[in-house]
Amino acid sequence: MEHSVDLGAHLPFAPSSPVLLAEGDGFDVTLETSAIAAFNRDDSVLSPAQDNLHPEEGEVGRRTRTYVPPDDLTRKRSVNREKWKKTVAKEALDKGEAHLNVNGKPIAGKQLGESCGPSCKFKCEQRVTENQRRHIFDEYWKKTAGKSRKWDYLSRLVRHYPKNTGRSSKRQMTRMYFFRLDGKEVRVCKTMFLNTFDIAGGVVSTSLKKIGGGGDLSPDKRGKISHRREVDPTIVQSVVDHINSFPMEDSHYSRRNSTRKYITREVKSVSQMHELYQEKMRAENPGAKIASERQYRDIFNTKFNISFFVPKKDQCDLCNSLDEALKNATSEQEKVDIGKERIKHDQNNDAAQALLDADRKQAQMKENKDLCVVCFDYEKTLWAPKTNNSLSYYETKLGVNNFTVADAGKKKGVAMSTMRQ
Repeated sequence: MEHSVDLGAHLPFAPSSPVLLAEGDGFDVTLETSAIAAFNRDDSVLSPAQDNLHPEEGEVGRRTRTYVPPDDLTRKRSVNREKWKKTVAKEALDKGEAHLNVNGKPIAGKQLGESCGPSCKFKCEQRVTENQRRHIFDEYWKKTAGKSRKWDYLSRLVRHYPKNTGRSSKRQMTRMYFFRLDGKEVRVCKTMFLNTFDIAGGVVSTSLKKIGGGGDLSPDKRGKISHRREVDPTIVQSVVDHINSFPMEDSHYSRRNSTRKYITREVKSVSQMHELYQEKMRAENPGAKIASERQYRDIFNTKFNISFFVPKKDQCDLCNSLDEALKNATSEQEKVDIGKERIKHDQNNDAAQALLDADRKQAQMKENKDLCVVCFDYEKTLWAPKTNNSLSYYETKLGVNNFTVADAGKKKGVAMSTMRQ
């Protein structure tokens, strides 16, 4: 009696085309694609743990990551200056919000200060209400972004004239302070002005100094100079071409969730690649500019997603995700939750293994002729030929893939080998 086992319905993704891999011994196996199928007999025992590390759109996950298109992934993370500590601190300082500086010191936020009091000769409290002061404070700190715009904002509210008194003093100028209310300028005292904005007098002095002779505000020039030299594009292209000339293989066990490539085992490090690069450039392009090892390494890390390590052990994607989440956990409660999920996942794994062992024993019994337990898997890609000859580093090699199907009851197996360039 022949039995046909269609595993396509159990696979977690859409199958391609069915392939008949083995037949004989009273059964044939038709597989929709090469993958390890998981049979869920009891949802209460083997229900898969949800991966909250990568929530779908609309769902709430425990951790979120910025999505990067697979083609843009590199060996090292791209620079994200918006999340640097000094950038976050600078933005909070510009908005007047409480924050930690780059040294971890807490900086208090800006707050609306007290008025000048009833003894003010300008009677500011009678001319400016608290709601108007709050509106001015919010307009300056929340709606005026950037140092240059804040300087321009303050300079339009302050007038300064030469001192008109004959008494000797260090003061050379007289300043007048104004608020713009309902389209009109209302003069206030210095205390009311500074307390409303929660600033010091030096900020006003800097704003006035930034005004040029023609009344134009000079821009903020801090942090605009870059001392890093750009690498010659021809050098960059020569390094890119050289790295692309090496044969590479995909990750075997995490192929579905990873776009990282692995250089064949004959090459062990970036330093070795740079030595080969120098030899090739001197032989083929004598006199041409050659990248230094530092430049070669920077291009290797920022323009490619390549590694020298080839995974040797079957790795579970969920186990790896949970381990990574545990390393990045920021609170004790988060660590406890991840630990519980890992324990549940391990229990499901043990239960699945116990069911497989029980099915294997049942299939080995002579009276269970209609029961067939099938195990199948792809072997990792093997590259042939294997040699340490430096000339073979750039040669295209054959990738050998072995797909094995085993009858656990009869202890027989069938393998199918394919080769590709």
